[in-house]
Order: sequence, then C-alpha cells, then structure tokens
Amino acid sequence: MANEASLTPVTDYSQFASSYIDAVSTGYHYAFGVAALAMAISLAVFVVYRKYLAPGDFNSKTAAASGAQVEKLSPEETRRRLTALGMVFFVVIFFWMAFHQNGLTLSQFAKDYTQNSVGAFTNMFFNLGAFLSVIALIGGVIFLLRKNGNKIWGGVLTVAGLVASWYFYTSFGEENPITPAKFQQFNPVFIVFLTPVVVGLFSWMNRKGVEPSTPRKIGYGMFIAALGFVIMIFASIGLTPPADLASEGTSLASPYWLISTYFTLTIAELCLSPMGISFVSKVAPPQYKGLMQGCWLGATAIGNKLLIVGSYFWDRLELWQLWSIFVVCCVISALIIFSLMKRLEAVAK
Repeated sequence: MANEASLTPVTDYSQFASSYIDAVSTGYHYAFGVAALAMAISLAVFVVYRKYLAPGDFNSKTAAASGAQVEKLSPEETRRRLTALGMVFFVVIFFWMAFHQNGLTLSQFAKDYTQNSVGAFTNMFFNLGAFLSVIALIGGVIFLLRKNGNKIWGGVLTVAGLVASWYFYTSFGEENPITPAKFQQFNPVFIVFLTPVVVGLFSWMNRKGVEPSTPRKIGYGMFIAALGFVIMIFASIGLTPPADLASEGTSLASPYWLISTYFTLTIAELCLSPMGISFVSKVAPPQYKGLMQGCWLGATAIGNKLLIVGSYFWDRLELWQLWSIFVVCCVISALIIFSLMKRLEAVAK
C-alpha cells in the first residue's frame, strides 16, 4: 500500500507542498531533539566522571596553586614549535577537504551511481539494528579469543549478536530498498567499532617497540585517505560522466565500493584526527595551547570550506578524474609531512 500511495499522481500541489514541509520539519525536530539529548547525556557523563580526569592544561594561576611546573621555552624554541604546528595545520586542511566529501560528492555518487536496492545479506549493513548485531557478534568472538578476555561477556555478546543477526536476516526480503542517506551511518559506526582496534594495534606496536611517532601516524593517515579515493577510481571505471548522465544513463555500482571507501577513510581519520589533536596539545607552547587548538579547528573549517572543489568539478570532469584530485592532494600532503618528519619529531620529544 505504501508503494502504491507513493506513485499516486499529485493533483493538489499546494497540499503536497504543505505535507512535504511538515514531514521535513518533523524530521528535523526529532533529529535535533536526539542530538540535544545525546549532548545532555555526554555532559552528565563528563560531570560525573570529571574527578577521575587529570588536568590537561594549566594557566599561571592554577599551576601556582597546584604546584605544577609550567614548561618554559626560549623564544627560539617557541618559534620552532609554532612553525611546526603551522605546517601540520596546512597539511590537514587537505585531509578534511577530501574526508568530508562523504557529505557531498560521495553522497552524490550514492544517489546517482549506486544500486538503490540490495539483498538480505547486504541489507544487514544498511539496517542499523542488524549492523549493530553483527558488530556485537564480532566483538563477542574477539572477547572469547583473547587470552585475557572476559569469557562471560564474550559468550553473552556472541549469543545475543548471533540470535539478533539471524532474526534480522530472516526478516529481510530478497530486495530491500536503500537510500543515499543511509551511507552516512557507516563512518560513525566504524569509528565506534574501529577505535579500540586501532588503539589496540598501536598498544601492541608500542610493546614491541615499533610504534610510529605521532607525526608518522598523521602521514600514514594521509596515505590511507588517498587509498580510499583510489577505491573510488576503480568503482567509477566504465560509468558515465555526471555531465552526460541525464542523456545517456549509466550502470549502477555495488554499494560495497562506497562501504569500502568509508571504512578506509575512517581508519585514516583515526590515524590523523586524534593523533593531530594530541600532537597540538603536546607541542604547543604553554601560553598558546588554547590558540593552537583553535587553529586546529580552524584548519578543519577551511578544509570544509574547500569542499567546493568537489562540487565545482563534479559535472566538469569524469568521475575517475575527480577522485584523482583527492588522491593527489592526500599523497602530496603525506609527502610534505614525511619531508618534515625530523623537524616534527624533534619538537614532539
């Protein structure tokens, strides 16, 4: 019935416009309501557990009161550190320009070039409840396989994830419609799932004495981001350029291309974003810590502003040429980081 209703011709455009605006407004109200509730919960968690957090910074008054020693730097050392931070800020602009294409050109690719219906197995990744049940299953298995893992929690997660996954899988049909907006769930879900994996990997490397420095992690993150867009180049082979799409049409790509790209870009983000913030906090001269954190956010904002690069070239280039722009920007940025590696590592010690 819902599909039949959606195909009914519109006769009263005034009523249709009114109902459409009401539906969109309701959606925004719920979305902002959920966001506000999440922020309130986050604030409550911070207030409750604040006493367990070590202070991350001191000004002259709080340092004197607590007896902490504020690092004193010579003007030359201060200048060296600010210069190194400025170089990092410049480089990460291009990472954010590429990364946040997930809300622009990658979403457009999902709309125009990606299959809009999937089978039951693939729909497990597009239905949030099913996706979380799969992650619970994987997490439970990891707990069971770890030597020091909690076997009880591992068993509970494994059984619960398996039962829930089977329930969702059997409830799906042979063809399940998906919308481009659903691709936006992959980055946050991957962030939650991959953060302990990446942290665990770096901890293991640290125990082995082979953990890369923070600047190297940033450089690797840039290379990994480039790899994400290399995947999109392969996904776009044989597809009609956007400028000719209306007249010629095109075949549709598998959604796994975009899922793979989001997965890769999330790993890149985990290598770059928290590491970059840590680098800024560690390297910034005491009197400029707040300002330097603001400059990091400013670099992010400039990168977001440069999203226009993607929209400008969307209907002016072939798809593989468009993705190549971001590959080149990320690779050049990574090479700049590695060319400055000795200087960056020196100020980070």
